[in-house]
Amino acid sequence: MTDYGEKQRSMSPLFVSSFLSGSVLIGMSPALPSIMEEMKLSDSMGGLLASTYLIGTMVSIIALNFLFAKWTSRFSIILYSSISAFALLGLGLSKSFFLAAIANLVVGFSNGALLTYPGMVASSYNRHETDKMVNFLYGTLAIGIIIWSPIEGAIISSGASWRMCFYIPAAANILLLILAYAMPPPDIPDRSNLNIIKVIEFLRHDFGLFAGIASSIFVYVAAEHIINVWGPKYFQAVFPFAGIITASIVPSMFWMGLALGRMIAGKWLCNYPVRLLIIILALSSWVIWLSVIFANSPITAIIGIALLGLAFSAIWPLLISCSNQFPGQGSSMVFSLFVAIGALGGATGTNIFGVLADFMGFRLALGICSFFIPTIVVIVVKRLQS
Repeated sequence: MTDYGEKQRSMSPLFVSSFLSGSVLIGMSPALPSIMEEMKLSDSMGGLLASTYLIGTMVSIIALNFLFAKWTSRFSIILYSSISAFALLGLGLSKSFFLAAIANLVVGFSNGALLTYPGMVASSYNRHETDKMVNFLYGTLAIGIIIWSPIEGAIISSGASWRMCFYIPAAANILLLILAYAMPPPDIPDRSNLNIIKVIEFLRHDFGLFAGIASSIFVYVAAEHIINVWGPKYFQAVFPFAGIITASIVPSMFWMGLALGRMIAGKWLCNYPVRLLIIILALSSWVIWLSVIFANSPITAIIGIALLGLAFSAIWPLLISCSNQFPGQGSSMVFSLFVAIGALGGATGTNIFGVLADFMGFRLALGICSFFIPTIVVIVVKRLQS
């Protein structure tokens, strides 16, 4: 077995973690309309419920860097998969908004770690082929999302309870726990907890750049999670004749576009200025987003969603790659902060859309939220010089 093949084998539990965390990440989206109907939740309350996952993820990323940096990979995966299994079970058993929100918050905390940790290991353990390993991890994450969303739709469409959509990944997390125990993944060498003093020192290197990229990521992830979380509910509201399975395909099509775009983009991104690329992609995304709003058939809208994923695809990696402008350990610390800020943006966007949908309807809410995208252009033009 080649050295790269051996490293891939040792990373197996982390590939499984990425696949499973992708499934859990998208799990609330197809189930949300059924949860809202059973619990009699308004759109704004539905948005608040969905956003608790992202708040948990934000807390998890901060904890990984400030509190739990010295834990071994084996212990970390076993612990987080155990918490995730119990939290998903609790979410499935929830009878009220309050209990569901608490459970979803814990799901976000544990699954956020299971989603983030593999990339942290890959970037430190296999420095010579980091891009290849991280792309493979991203691919397994995307496959988990693409596959699980329509499966959830089929489960709910068959007449089964939405609760099954959380019981199944709860059981899968137990299998991940066993795999991590039997095949311990590699540890992150020489890792220590961060503190506020270190953070301030790193950010002083170029706070203007950090603020610009952080605010762009906040707005971008807000827009992305509106599609992730509200896509199926939007389709059921605007195209009620389309059916549950068709609505559940929306996140899958969006992520197919994202995954395909990121595979293609890696070949040519380095040949053009970052600022120019982000501006072109953001403006293209805005046009496509508006076309989805005015689509008069579910097929046209789903094609638009896939194209939107394609246009969105390179914005995140372009923005997040700016973390390498910070010296030494600062790059990994800033990367984690960007991800945490993105989670906060996603929670904010999810809530804003829910409130707007309550008062204005889904089409108008999606139209107003489209202005998140040109906001990225304004920030990038002002903050990025090259």
